[in-house]
Amino acid sequence: MDYELNDLDFVERTLGALPSLIYFKDRDCRYVFSTKHWNHINADGDNWTIRGKTDLDIRKDRGNALLAMEEDRKIIATGVGSTYTIRECVDGVGEYMEVIKRPVFDDNGQVIGIAGLINDITEKEELRMRWERSAYTDALTGLYNRRYFDDVKDSFERHQYPLAVIMADCDNLKTVNDHLGHGAGDGFIRSAAVALKSAMPAEALIFRIGGDEFVALVPNTDEKEALAYIERASQLVEQMSVGSGALSVSFGLSMVPNRLELVEHAIQRADEEMYQAKRIHHLAAAAAAADDPESAAVEFSSSRKYMLDTLHAAFEEVAGGAYVYVCDMVSMYSKWSEPAVRRFGLPGEYMYDAGALWEEHVHPDDRQLYHDSIEAIFTGEDESHDMQYRAADKDGAYVLCTCRGKVLCSEDGTPEFFAGTIRDNGNVRYTDDLTSLQNHYALFDRLDALFQKRERACMMLVGIDHFSAINETWGYEFGNMVIHKIVQLLKQEFRNEGCLYRVDGVRFVLLTHSIRINEMQERFEALKEKLRTLAVEGRALDMFVFGSALEVKSFDSNPRALYACLEHSSNVSRDELSGAFRVFDIEHDELPPRVAGTLQ
Repeated sequence: MDYELNDLDFVERTLGALPSLIYFKDRDCRYVFSTKHWNHINADGDNWTIRGKTDLDIRKDRGNALLAMEEDRKIIATGVGSTYTIRECVDGVGEYMEVIKRPVFDDNGQVIGIAGLINDITEKEELRMRWERSAYTDALTGLYNRRYFDDVKDSFERHQYPLAVIMADCDNLKTVNDHLGHGAGDGFIRSAAVALKSAMPAEALIFRIGGDEFVALVPNTDEKEALAYIERASQLVEQMSVGSGALSVSFGLSMVPNRLELVEHAIQRADEEMYQAKRIHHLAAAAAAADDPESAAVEFSSSRKYMLDTLHAAFEEVAGGAYVYVCDMVSMYSKWSEPAVRRFGLPGEYMYDAGALWEEHVHPDDRQLYHDSIEAIFTGEDESHDMQYRAADKDGAYVLCTCRGKVLCSEDGTPEFFAGTIRDNGNVRYTDDLTSLQNHYALFDRLDALFQKRERACMMLVGIDHFSAINETWGYEFGNMVIHKIVQLLKQEFRNEGCLYRVDGVRFVLLTHSIRINEMQERFEALKEKLRTLAVEGRALDMFVFGSALEVKSFDSNPRALYACLEHSSNVSRDELSGAFRVFDIEHDELPPRVAGTLQ
């Protein structure tokens, strides 16, 4: 024989005939030999050798070098091999490598080194990715499909929040299909997809989730940025056409501030916003088709709708149960409180020329006075509105209303919005006098709205037992001070995470979209500890705190039955569990007798 079996050059030449890269490293993770030197390493000169070097010494990709060293040290320490895939990119060319590492043992079972095998699996990996893309891609638009949306919607990492959820729906697609054919309808859908892709940032994930429905998930985006993307997409769609007709798309936006908020809930809110926008488009189309061209609706942009919604939300925070209206004096669109829509049988939350619609509800004897006051507002003769009149509810019965409003102007004095409240003097009060929190009537109204929208949420009830002992010991004035302290603590604990209600005595309910049901107990325990150690004017109170929670996810019954389940669960917490927190599960728990048969 003219060779030695222990000659490393011979070993490298022999194993080098195989397509795989084969190597051996010692216990210090240094190469003893390697059969190939692909272009992923820094090989310098003809006399350069890999022997005695680590991956940190030779690899061009430092991330892959650190990964290789980490895996090697684990194998040396544990005696357990590993297999993983890396991507190498040199000179703009990406390649995928499968790395297989196994420990080598001596006769005493000690690890003496690592045998490794590297295979070029670029072709195989690209084939797999092409298959995945085809499985997750909508054939008509090239966007991601519903299957991929369901896979990724709840998998965003913490650093990708806030997350904007944008829903989009093609307006009047059925009309296009009926009059121009389904080919034109497909062209409409493709045009909407192109507009979305062009308007959204590169990191946005855009999906076609239904026939003409789209959703975009845009990470690291605040509400102002998201509205700018929507505005841009709207403009792009309007520049497109199918046949001789212009196109339009309705959008809805909802924000996910952090990972505690379910993307699913945000999608429901964005979907509701989108359908409200569709209704506005229908109103605009009806106004544009009217005999009098002066009645054509002014463009109601996403940014103006955002301002309208923001003002309405701010007014509702301080309205104390009164109905809120906000009118955009530029476009003549208004937003009204949901309870007012239901109470008076109005067309919807969003209305065009709502003043004229509302005037029809005003009693004939009061109508001229109302008309003159509103006309003075819109002609600039007056800036405020304060009057009482009778208005017909949905059943035709007249109720006395107190209506107040104020014109809000831009910096240059141009009237922008007319906003105010309508207090139904024949209705119950919605605000608790002692705490200024909303009461159980307001809670039921909010639950009614959730049921109508089929919008999921969670409720937590927190109660204090034996509170009468505090009143009897230190007086009712001191007891009221304690209640104020409790409310202050609740507001601090759940700031910006939901709405608080005082429902009865010393029982409070949090209605939230931000806190998941499986996180409720931990939040309650933290709150309970603070309440139990609460001190007022130096007096330690040691209060008995109990509580319960319930997820609003069944819409087959009514809000009062649902609340009865929450209340029943809190009573069990108080009477049977020594205050331990209890979550009521509608699907599995035994229903309280007074609501048995009303929930499914």
